[in-house]
Amino acid sequence: MTQRSSVPVSVSVSLLAALAAVPALEAGDPIEQPNRLTFGPRVGFNVRAGFSSALTSPAAQPGPPTGGGLDRLYDDGYVRVDSSGNAEGKTWYWGYDQAAQVDLAGDALRLSAMTSVGQTPEREVTGDPYVGGELTYTRYLFEWGRAHWGFELGGSFMPLEIKDSSPLNGLLTSVTDAFSLGGVVPPAAPYRGTFEGPGPVIGDTPTRTTFDRQVSYAGERKIETMAVGLRLGPSLDVSMGKPLSLQISGGLHVLYADSDYTFNENVVRAEGGTLRSQSGSVSQQDWIFGAYVRGQILLALSRSVGIVASVEYLMTDTIEFETAGHRARLDFSESFGCTAGLAWTF
Repeated sequence: MTQRSSVPVSVSVSLLAALAAVPALEAGDPIEQPNRLTFGPRVGFNVRAGFSSALTSPAAQPGPPTGGGLDRLYDDGYVRVDSSGNAEGKTWYWGYDQAAQVDLAGDALRLSAMTSVGQTPEREVTGDPYVGGELTYTRYLFEWGRAHWGFELGGSFMPLEIKDSSPLNGLLTSVTDAFSLGGVVPPAAPYRGTFEGPGPVIGDTPTRTTFDRQVSYAGERKIETMAVGLRLGPSLDVSMGKPLSLQISGGLHVLYADSDYTFNENVVRAEGGTLRSQSGSVSQQDWIFGAYVRGQILLALSRSVGIVASVEYLMTDTIEFETAGHRARLDFSESFGCTAGLAWTF
């Protein structure tokens, strides 16, 4: 996953800063009511997340492809060294999970282990609209023609949750080792032999087959975030004829995100059957920087009170998460914030 370039952000901020300096060249009379506070609920759109699953660190340790007298651990059983030291190349310290692993016709017990971690392609999910709130202070410094020029300082909070429960498909490298039963009919599955024994004995030297296995990761992946935004930039207020006016602003946007990424899923064979259940989580705090552009309409109800409605477009970097081979990202770039609230001019 590659973060988006910050070039558009720096260019936007530079242009807006240059624009803010223009009215200082021809400042007009002082403004009678230079201050404005606006506040209200904020609804966010087009916040996206990406999820990619993998096998957590394999617990299986099947060992080398040949040789006996070794402890071999599999996802569906084990063949280990017993108290006799595997006398005559046989052991009673073995176990298996499912009846399908026994091949009586081939006189073999088959045990499997996944030996490599496969990353699935990323799945992108767009979150539902989220509701928060915001407060903005605007200070107008100059009047130039029909326009008032100044700066704004705004803050917002945005709780959000994005989750995905679609299966993610991938490939894993797997080994299957076949151990000679020597004519033994194994006890019914699941069976667990012990170190001390006694019990039925099987050969301890495997015949190995390696292949790629198609699997899917079925379950839920989720990102929960409380995002607090701060923006600062020049502002332009243009009269559209009483009682309407248009405000345009833009500049630096800083976002602090306190996030939790969790997953809980089963690794399922393409032919059926669960190989493993796995879960994990990670919490992190991030600061991300970018730019914003904002347009706002003010409907004046009196000299001091009005109603505002605005749309804001964000350009920021992404937040990335990684734990236990799983990856996720949270992307506020190209997202929108819409606000409707009250304005107090003084």
